[in-house]
Amino acid sequence: MARKTKISFPSKDGDVPAFGTNVHTQLTAGGLAAKYSIAAGDVTKVQTFNTSITQKLNQSEQKQQEAQQAAEQKDSEIYNYKLFLNKMGRDIQDHAAFDPADLEALGFTVISAPVDPATAQPVISKSTVLPDKIILDWIKGSFRGVEVYGSFNGTTWVTLGRDFRSPFEDTRPNQVSNTPEIRYYKMRYLLNDAVIGLESLVVKVLADI
Repeated sequence: MARKTKISFPSKDGDVPAFGTNVHTQLTAGGLAAKYSIAAGDVTKVQTFNTSITQKLNQSEQKQQEAQQAAEQKDSEIYNYKLFLNKMGRDIQDHAAFDPADLEALGFTVISAPVDPATAQPVISKSTVLPDKIILDWIKGSFRGVEVYGSFNGTTWVTLGRDFRSPFEDTRPNQVSNTPEIRYYKMRYLLNDAVIGLESLVVKVLADI
């Protein structure tokens, strides 16, 4: 028996109605239902699917438009509220009885707790593997930079250098040419010229440089 061909079906929802209409036309006007003894109930079911799917697509599109409109209205209202409270905050500061503590009570100013250098931990937010280098994006925060460490086994580490502006780029060639290798990276923050705080989480990549 010959191998049966896999039946094709549209990958895009919007193409389904036209596809289904053609199926129904070929089964009825094209005579294929009679030729292949396809039951009348199945032909009717094809048309039922076509009608239902068209309705569902129209409803979905309408709801998407309504959702987009609602999101735009929400964004506009929040923006207007922000402008309104900004003006209120400026008016309060211009008042003769202004007390900075009142802005804080309203939540208009937020006092951020200083970062503890002893527990500061860098975050390697993204690693990108390219044919000629490994790129490590990291979050600087309020620190001068980071000390970068590398390892080939996750146990023995060497200092790769210091980076003062994300991202850090490792352009070292692989130890064995044309042979992919696992590399590990971690970082610690720099305060002035001193290494401080906790090590970042270790990032593991497959390098082929």
